[in-house]
Amino acid sequence: MHLLKKVFLIVSTLPVVSYAAITKCTTADQNPFNAQLISWDDQKNKAEVITGFGEKFEGPVLNSRKYGNAQKVNIYIKYKKQYLNSDAVEYTIFPISDTELGVSSVQYIFKKRKQLLEAVNENHVLKCKVEN
Repeated sequence: MHLLKKVFLIVSTLPVVSYAAITKCTTADQNPFNAQLISWDDQKNKAEVITGFGEKFEGPVLNSRKYGNAQKVNIYIKYKKQYLNSDAVEYTIFPISDTELGVSSVQYIFKKRKQLLEAVNENHVLKCKVEN
């Protein structure tokens, strides 16, 4: 019994190594109003969006779940000040085939402590790569 306790003690003190997977996606869409780069960190649940104007915004990954053979991811960006007539935006990244991902987004405004849908944006095809 003492041997088992010693083995458990040794194993429980070993460092846990985890590798963060960062996914980076770009779109061929040249409209500067749309996101040009969307990236997220699976371990930290943090995301970053860069617009066609080069502005960078950060926010949380709200949800990430298995969807077919890929992941479906929701990212929420709350602007510090209104941006393009919106107070926040939510991106949904989803598989559209075995090799491609797509993105759709909705914009929100805040009125009287309520979040209201402002606009639904068109879908775009993404080119993504995962970095460890």
